[in-house]
Amino acid sequence: MLGEQGSRAITPYRSVLVEPPPSLDDDSTDKRAYDDRWTTITKVRSTRQPRPIRTNDTNMTKQEEANKELVLRFEDEVWNERNLDAIDAYLAEDFVLHFHKGPLNGRAEFREKVESNLASFPDSSQTIEDVIAEDDKVVVRMMVRGTQDGEFLGVEPTGKEFEIEEVHIARIEDGKIVEQWSQADVLGLLEQIGVA
Repeated sequence: MLGEQGSRAITPYRSVLVEPPPSLDDDSTDKRAYDDRWTTITKVRSTRQPRPIRTNDTNMTKQEEANKELVLRFEDEVWNERNLDAIDAYLAEDFVLHFHKGPLNGRAEFREKVESNLASFPDSSQTIEDVIAEDDKVVVRMMVRGTQDGEFLGVEPTGKEFEIEEVHIARIEDGKIVEQWSQADVLGLLEQIGVA
């Protein structure tokens, strides 16, 4: 829209501010040049279409729904029910976990991590707060609670309780989790158990 003070063209990727010349007559060369410039900007704007945003789960595909259910079952069965034998059913053989210590490769390394965490925090549990599924990825935000009754990162048991937030992003392929990115509030955990 053209206004007396100027005009603004907004695209999904950037904003472009176009300042009109101080004074233009309808037949002046400057006015035509300005109109040509404005036309170019509006053409750029009209060729960039934003990706459609889905606002609710009714638009979720059957595959996305299946991926979401797979990840929810995995998180609950392995972490809350402590069924480590289920790891093979949910994770691909070449599974990779990306987290603050660097990548873990394969089911065996992941099992060791779970065993270590459960030894440090035997009463730990997680509550899923949000789940988002799109294409081959599922994002889960959760609250994790527990008591440090075992050694953790070289820290002797403190008997102190903690509650932290974690976010996991899982990538699914052929009905198995092949990759996961995990972000946990480790600093918050260390503060709550009294070592940071």
